[in-house]
Amino acid sequence: MPISLAFVSTPELIVPVYNDVIYVITSDMDVADKESRFEITVTVNGVDRFFSVSPESGGGLTINISKILQQFITSELVLQTGSYEINTNQLLSYVFSVKAINSTDFTILTDLTRYFFNGATQDFEAFDFNDYLMNTTKTGLLLNGYVAPIKTRLTDDLSIQLLQLDIYYITNITVNIYYKNGDILTSTVNLAMINTGVFALIISPLSIASLTGETIDLTVEKYTIEGAAGEFEAVTVQLVEQDVRFNNVVRLAYINHLGATNYIGFNLGFSENLGIKKETYQNNNSEKVFDSEVRQSMSLISDYMTEEESIFMQDLWVSPLIKDQDGRNVILDVKKITIKRKRNDGLISYTIPFTYSKTYRSIKK
Repeated sequence: MPISLAFVSTPELIVPVYNDVIYVITSDMDVADKESRFEITVTVNGVDRFFSVSPESGGGLTINISKILQQFITSELVLQTGSYEINTNQLLSYVFSVKAINSTDFTILTDLTRYFFNGATQDFEAFDFNDYLMNTTKTGLLLNGYVAPIKTRLTDDLSIQLLQLDIYYITNITVNIYYKNGDILTSTVNLAMINTGVFALIISPLSIASLTGETIDLTVEKYTIEGAAGEFEAVTVQLVEQDVRFNNVVRLAYINHLGATNYIGFNLGFSENLGIKKETYQNNNSEKVFDSEVRQSMSLISDYMTEEESIFMQDLWVSPLIKDQDGRNVILDVKKITIKRKRNDGLISYTIPFTYSKTYRSIKK
């Protein structure tokens, strides 16, 4: 007699991969039958993962497949090499199938195609994937979570990202450029991309100038970008001048908790340290250097910011992947950070020590 098998609950259509991805299954399987078992197949982009589990005391099963899905995805930064792209490695499809087996029969149950992306939300966050999905009937939120307006220098990198299924896709964006003399220029840009993935649009001043064919310089006060049909929330970018106290800017790209690439510019501090570790040996009653390991350490100084911008930077402190504008991996040398708030800190600014993950090259004896 066939085994009765059904889903009691399934995950959402799109889930952050570091959250629980739980299936609850009911069956009338006889747990006294020594052959009774569930054979699970999780298929991700055509690649299968198989495993077998015993039924629970009531004959059903509750299983979390988050760890399996995590094997297929890694953090990737959006590089400033073009104006827009669809990253198909960051929003992947999967199919869950369960086969209930006993000594005399079996039943197979297969779920519909679902999706997961590189992200993690906390239990106290009210996360709804529909809010972050590009859609022509509802304005999608950005995975970046930027605080408006986004402040940027002329040379800073900047991008926005949101989830896209191939049934909903963007065809045009509208760019409004606001000049300090009061003039406003509106430009419509076509960039139809029909794919499932994480849609990324580079919105740095240099990219917007390239997309629109207009000059973006300090005669511009700000510009806005939005989906021409309201596919995603409007973004406002405010141009700021470089702090004259500093000559160098370090622009960091980092992964936030929803897998998006965020950018932030820091002023390079006034001091630079070299941490030196030497290996020595004794030769003819004298100590000689066998090898030296040198690490380059500097400090970053932020511009003054609002309380909202200070809280927004929390993702930077815990990001698993940070690079500078030259593609070098950066390690923030902070074990504990106090999130500054205006009510008790006045004007908010951070000074952050950091090192490069690779050792500084030194010649050997």
